[in-house]
Amino acid sequence: MTIKSSAELISQLSVDNVLVTVLSKTFTKNSNKLEKWYGTNYSVKPILLSTRDKWLNCAPTYSLDVDYPLPNKFIPTENGLKVKKYVKNGNAAKILPLKERLKPIPPPQIIRNDGEGGRWTVYFKQDEKFGQPKAFAIFQLLTKEVFSSAKSASLAQLYQLCASDKLENYAYDAGLASLTYDVQVLPRGVRLTFGGFNDKLLDFATYISAKLAQDIKSVLPGSPDEFERYKDRILRSLQSFDFQQPYGHASYYSSLTLQPKGFLFTNAELREAIKETSLEDLTKYVSRLWDSGKGEALLQGNIDKNEALQFVNVIDKTLGFKSIAKEDIPPQLKALSLPIVAKSQAPIKLSVSDPNPSNENSASHLSIQCLGKTEKDHILVEIVNAIVADPFYENLRTKQQVSNYAVFIQKLLFPKTYFSQLFIF
Repeated sequence: MTIKSSAELISQLSVDNVLVTVLSKTFTKNSNKLEKWYGTNYSVKPILLSTRDKWLNCAPTYSLDVDYPLPNKFIPTENGLKVKKYVKNGNAAKILPLKERLKPIPPPQIIRNDGEGGRWTVYFKQDEKFGQPKAFAIFQLLTKEVFSSAKSASLAQLYQLCASDKLENYAYDAGLASLTYDVQVLPRGVRLTFGGFNDKLLDFATYISAKLAQDIKSVLPGSPDEFERYKDRILRSLQSFDFQQPYGHASYYSSLTLQPKGFLFTNAELREAIKETSLEDLTKYVSRLWDSGKGEALLQGNIDKNEALQFVNVIDKTLGFKSIAKEDIPPQLKALSLPIVAKSQAPIKLSVSDPNPSNENSASHLSIQCLGKTEKDHILVEIVNAIVADPFYENLRTKQQVSNYAVFIQKLLFPKTYFSQLFIF
């Protein structure tokens, strides 16, 4: 049948054409069919006539208090859409000479510094380039305890999933108005990120922060059964790791060799840890999450210095954490150094069996680590990546070709730098 108009399409959305899909693990024993490709148990049943009649004679919407949604309170006002600082060359960047475009952009400035053992360090940069009525705010609470073990890392995953799910209804309207948020539990603490039109950004950030740090029960599972559903989602995600392609496994195992201790826990460690978690564990963990720490913040965009400081003051009161001593602030994380390989030696080789024995494919992963520690060295690595990417995938086919190209890049950009190399098979 060919649909000629939207009205005709809508007319086909009737009870007689409906297909209802219901998913549950409890249906396994009652299913009588097996899906061909994935082996999923399922059943197909007609809708009861009594149910069909109820749907055809349902109550009118007004009697069920079904109405249009309320006005979206996050839509910015005309006044809120004003740009606070005129951008002289905001639309002329493409016609500027290359030399002008390569001039470094001034970094954010510190506008509040309570000292190493103080409460906050705040960085700020007002938009001088894009001229848009948007702003971004990042708040990080530095603390040692939130990622100190595989169990705490698994609880962090559960917390992030639960919080995102519980705040979805509130954040939906905000998302329609281009306001976003993100909460992450990281090895050095907890990070909150907010962005979007600056007009309603502070109100949005305050509500989210209050829910996360004060009204914690509202973002946690309401029952053990609900907790088990969240737990099952994460566990299934971890178990799906076994069925990734070998190149993904090779990259993963390679990254483990470079990550500092306590920064990343293995998939196997997280699986075992999350199996042992309970709702009580999660509640205790979250109650300590925002208890104390050292605050760091970055605010930039269409706000001025005073607005940025006021933003931090509001979030500070909302989070209400206790300050910690200088010695309790977690240090900056540094990647582990691979053993230096002499020119006369072959690179270190690690062989790892693929976790999926039914996959007959294999993969090789080459890691080359620059031992330079300056910011210039880091930028040069990015340049190397840009230079190597296309030729590597298009022209380099053998290990000798890859090795020769690596030596060329070393001589070109790092004449005084040695490389550590690691092959993962």
